[in-house]
Amino acid sequence: MSHPSRCCDPGKKARALAGLSAALPGIEGTTVTGGNRFLDPSSTKKWRDKEKADPRSFFPLNKPTGGAKIPVLDGAGNLLGTLSGRALSAGVRINFGQIKKMPKFDLSKVTADPSSRKADPSRPSVQYVYAFATSMLVRQAWLTSTPALKKLYGPVKAKAFAISAWIPKSALRTSAKRTKLFDCARGCMSEIEQKRRKKGKTIPMRIANLDQVKWSKSEWISNKNETAKGTGADARMTREAISALLKGENAMKKKAMFPNGRISNASRGEGNMAVRDYLARSPALPPFMRCVNFLFAIPGAGGVAMDTFPVGTRFHRLAAYKKQTRIYRKGKPTSKKISWYYGYVTYPEGGGKTTRRYGWLLKNALLDG
Repeated sequence: MSHPSRCCDPGKKARALAGLSAALPGIEGTTVTGGNRFLDPSSTKKWRDKEKADPRSFFPLNKPTGGAKIPVLDGAGNLLGTLSGRALSAGVRINFGQIKKMPKFDLSKVTADPSSRKADPSRPSVQYVYAFATSMLVRQAWLTSTPALKKLYGPVKAKAFAISAWIPKSALRTSAKRTKLFDCARGCMSEIEQKRRKKGKTIPMRIANLDQVKWSKSEWISNKNETAKGTGADARMTREAISALLKGENAMKKKAMFPNGRISNASRGEGNMAVRDYLARSPALPPFMRCVNFLFAIPGAGGVAMDTFPVGTRFHRLAAYKKQTRIYRKGKPTSKKISWYYGYVTYPEGGGKTTRRYGWLLKNALLDG
């Protein structure tokens, strides 16, 4: 299948078709910025402050009427929250080509019971786009349904949580140029995604919660503060994440969350490149709402998250594919390496159908079985 290169770089696309860990194929400065984020072709904004995100990467949203809200879903179609007022005003950034079908979510069915947030696979199929680093509001009843979080939070008010997840494509303000870009990129990515559907022996695994994460001596560097008696990954990450929410991100800058190793060769557009970015997130959410970033490529080869799946999701690891990256500490390479597994997750597409999403996960974010 051939595809015009007007939305994608021919060289990048060729590399993505040839391998399982390559950068997204957008054209830098024309269809994407920072390597991964779509540029809004209808935007007339100027990028004056290079320290901030390119304003052309923010897509405007339709303003909901009559008290309506815009749902934010994980990659299995489950409700995480609704877009915050700040996100509605600022718009959302979208990773190149990340458009998929899932069941239309009915917000009118949601109650204080967390089970009401689950996807209904029989619902009609609609298109969603992957909104990167946006913010959402979560129901107070869900936040306080976990005793440990209730104790840490105290009286809970509606808070905006940072999240990368799925919103209905219909929530975006439409224009002929945007429609053309999305349609073109969807065609480009469909061809690549078909090539990523590999066969071979699979090993059943599941996405781990924070308290289930294990590290071997060959993977991790300890330090006295991180290994203090009674301080595990789950407890520390949750405590520090909540502290950051209550006191502001600046209050936590000098206090790196566990684990704080950085990944070698990570490039522009790959966030702060910390190992923790590839474990269950957000630590300040109840465990049943935490998700893991599902990668199009490993860090250093694009490293971009293309999806997000909840803790406990079955991951079918393809045994033939594995990669490693080195951990850096204070800017210097160490002897420690971490491993990445390739495979697929099955999720509902809507109308009673299911499909697969192929990508990479950090080995330590997975459990056997």
